[in-house]
Amino acid sequence: MFGSLKRWRRRKVVSKPFCQDWIEIIKRNLPVYRRLTVEDQQALLGKVQIFLDEKRFEACGVLLMTDGICVAIAAQAFLLLLQLKENFYPRLPSILVYPQAYLVRSSEGHR
Repeated sequence: MFGSLKRWRRRKVVSKPFCQDWIEIIKRNLPVYRRLTVEDQQALLGKVQIFLDEKRFEACGVLLMTDGICVAIAAQAFLLLLQLKENFYPRLPSILVYPQAYLVRSSEGHR
């Protein structure tokens, strides 16, 4: 039951027009987008819409979160999964976005 509800909700999200400004953000931040087939471009845009609908983006430090940041991250994430059907990073509830590179200083568990 929950699977069919999720599929219905995702179809509803994808049925909405994709914001033209967001397409420009993707073209700027993901140059390979222009070389994708029209079908792959549409698949990528649909996955970006679903990802933005289902995930929470959290700004860390002094970063001011923008739609552009979220769209660019989502497009990069789904370029990797473009040919997969239903993988929307199910174990990833939120995305932490830092204003610059983040280095973990703990060596716990690493040898």
